[in-house]
Amino acid sequence: MVNGVPVVGSDRGGIPEALGGAGIVLPLPDRLTPATRIPPTAEKVTAVRDGKPLPGAWVSLQSDGVAGLTQWARESPLGGELDTRFQPSSRAGADGVARFANLFPGTYRILVNDGPDPLGPHFFQWPQSSGPPLGVAENVGVAADQEVEFSVAIHPQPDTVRFRVIRPDGASVADQNVSISYGLRSPSSSTSLKLDAQGVGTHTFGSPGLWAVDLRFLDSPMKSSPVTEEPYYQAEALLPVSPALALEEPVLLQGIRHDRGSLRVRLLDVAGRPARGTVMIVNGAGADPTGVQSAGTTDARGEVRFPDLPGGEYEVRGVVEGSRPPFDLGPSGRYPEEDDALKGGVAVTDLSAKVEAGAEAFAEFQARPVGYVRGTIHPPAGLKASDYPFAIDTDCPWFPTPWRLDPETGRFTLGPVPAGRHTLKVMRRRDAGPWPTVGIYEVDVPDGVARLDLRPVEPVGGLAPSTSGRSGKVMLGMGGLSQEGAAPFGADGMVRMPGGQAPAFAARALLFAPSQDQPVASSVSDAAGNLTWRGRWIPGGGPARGDGEPAEKPKAVVWLPGLVGAALVEFELAQPIRIVLPGPQAAAGRVTLGGQPIRRPECPGPRSRGTSGPRRARRHPEPGGLGAVQRPLRSARAHARPVSGSGRP
Repeated sequence: MVNGVPVVGSDRGGIPEALGGAGIVLPLPDRLTPATRIPPTAEKVTAVRDGKPLPGAWVSLQSDGVAGLTQWARESPLGGELDTRFQPSSRAGADGVARFANLFPGTYRILVNDGPDPLGPHFFQWPQSSGPPLGVAENVGVAADQEVEFSVAIHPQPDTVRFRVIRPDGASVADQNVSISYGLRSPSSSTSLKLDAQGVGTHTFGSPGLWAVDLRFLDSPMKSSPVTEEPYYQAEALLPVSPALALEEPVLLQGIRHDRGSLRVRLLDVAGRPARGTVMIVNGAGADPTGVQSAGTTDARGEVRFPDLPGGEYEVRGVVEGSRPPFDLGPSGRYPEEDDALKGGVAVTDLSAKVEAGAEAFAEFQARPVGYVRGTIHPPAGLKASDYPFAIDTDCPWFPTPWRLDPETGRFTLGPVPAGRHTLKVMRRRDAGPWPTVGIYEVDVPDGVARLDLRPVEPVGGLAPSTSGRSGKVMLGMGGLSQEGAAPFGADGMVRMPGGQAPAFAARALLFAPSQDQPVASSVSDAAGNLTWRGRWIPGGGPARGDGEPAEKPKAVVWLPGLVGAALVEFELAQPIRIVLPGPQAAAGRVTLGGQPIRRPECPGPRSRGTSGPRRARRHPEPGGLGAVQRPLRSARAHARPVSGSGRP
């Protein structure tokens, strides 16, 4: 008895040993097997060839989005028990349908082949390699208590495409190596392509899709690939590669010449008048990205011209003749103690220019007064001033803004910065994970010295190292250094289904931290809809890889695969996240293949069924290619069917 209540436990999972004879132990019915711990989702995949079911085909599922879970399963006492749930394989029966039960909710990749063995969980087809006939379906969502039906067409993989490359005058580019970049949607890989005496070469695409091709060649033999520096000839194409759409070969690609560009710079003084002075290109697309590449003095109009420049972004330095430059701190120097020694500095602060191939770019740079910020950091008790790095915003990303800090006294000097109003941000240094912002100050910087005291406040919660013990890992790879982002303290939360009542099980979530262009943490909600975050690898060494800008405030993106789309939620540090998923969305449109309407296939397409009866998730295009897509609100089941031969949907 516990507080007068009898303790009742099952005869499994070590519970009898934990009770030690002090409670009541009851056997579980046979129908309650270990598999009941996994929500009863199901999937049916139908293999199809030439529009007809294909008995005996192998169907393999690969779960996406559960990072590290299958590896953990292999190393755990469960062995491969969970592995078979995340990456199962099955043969299609006499009706061409392979059936899968007790799947973990999420998104799946479906692979279908007609060979003697299934495609393994680590199957990968190189972009330039051809392979046996197979079918692939990506991002098939399966929600809890849902059965999904899906048809997958097996068809021969695209083999080769022949190109004929010609010059602007129509002459063949004969017996020459050329550079070819290619990728789905946009070029992402590159290699060289050997052309024969007729200027014809062959390239292999590893999968169907809309392939972007960027081919470049030179007047002289090519020494490296890809070709990036002018002068060169370029031909671009967007190719629909599909077994159902034959291309007219060879595909003709005619190069257009891209010559080098030039840059004309006008230098202005503080009053906006043309000024004599010196302009230097110190960084850009040329052979030497670290030193001074080009330099020149301006004429009476304040102009200087730099010819024969490869296209790209350039960093420029300018000095107006007769003006006082900012104080030169150097790599290890010290600022002067007297404020008067920092007054009167003038600098050219707008320091970037972009050159387009074959064109002359014009940039106008004006000298501006610069100033400095001086003050003292007052850290909380028990912390040091050196625990708080800081940075000031400027509209001049190329303009260097050094600073010095006395760790004993907390006194600092920062500058030069362009005179005007600026925002200074103070961070809290961490050994791992993102550094949280602990203070934001507005400061008006004059032509001289501004005074500012910094009093950072240690946050309660906030972005801090994860308790998993795995934060701070750094990996050296071909893309540079990668750091595992820290999971946030106090950012746990709950996900609800549309309507705000029922918990959302197996919802996916990504967390974006301020100043980061990639998610720093991810989560999968449990059966109660609760989120528990874990860190993610953050590749470094480059600008944002997406189409947007880094988040200004902490944000979470949450969606439920197979049911509803994403919800975007801003949240406060140390506050739990509360998310209600949006309702289902519908869209209508027209799909064509090579400009022609898609014919209605003979086999059923993807659909889902709920517990209350059939529920359609997608419908086939009507004659003419017009169709609609709608995701169901309630949970459903799903099936998938492999198809092959014609390659049509």
